[in-house]
Amino acid sequence: MGMKKVKLILMVCCLGISLAAKAQTVIDWETIKGVEYEKNDPRDLSKTGVFNPPTFDASIKELDGQIIKIAGFFLNIPSEDAVYMLSKNPFASCFFCGEGGAETIMELHFKEEPDFEMDDLVYVTGKLKLNYTDTAHCYYILEDAEGFVLKM
Repeated sequence: MGMKKVKLILMVCCLGISLAAKAQTVIDWETIKGVEYEKNDPRDLSKTGVFNPPTFDASIKELDGQIIKIAGFFLNIPSEDAVYMLSKNPFASCFFCGEGGAETIMELHFKEEPDFEMDDLVYVTGKLKLNYTDTAHCYYILEDAEGFVLKM
């Protein structure tokens, strides 16, 4: 085999590996609804913190650590530290106001400060982390997130 063929094969292999590393799994809120948790009175946070410990379906566990892409409504929760979330519903009807449950929001950790407004419909990509134990954070955390606003 000639040296040019070897170089070409190596380049194709490297390209394939880099494309596979960038591969994304596009999901929707239906995909990640399979989580169970005990629903306590939200006014009594002394038992578990903000969220109750979850149990994830096997299909959701397969997504843990994968690069995913999902659309939702951007929420910027006022606090000392910037808290960004993605919600299945706009703020006025999101989990905090009675629609759905804790499985309808996702904590976002952006690579760079986002330039989104509250309730912008956005598409975000990042590494999905399932949160099994830290009841002060969402069940779903998207790390190294990047995104853009969907124009309507």
